[in-house]
Amino acid sequence: MKYLVTGADGKLAGRVANNMLEDVAGTDLIFTCPNLARVPMEKKTAWEEKE
Repeated sequence: MKYLVTGADGKLAGRVANNMLEDVAGTDLIFTCPNLARVPMEKKTAWEEKE
């Protein structure tokens, strides 16, 4: 099953994204955000490593 987290550059959805990565495989997650520049590089790197 695939999961979509919208607004992953925000505070709430950013935490949801991190929590989802603990329980769901990265290949089953899709994160969207209107402004990718607002996501810190460390967070983007951590998300990409979970794939």
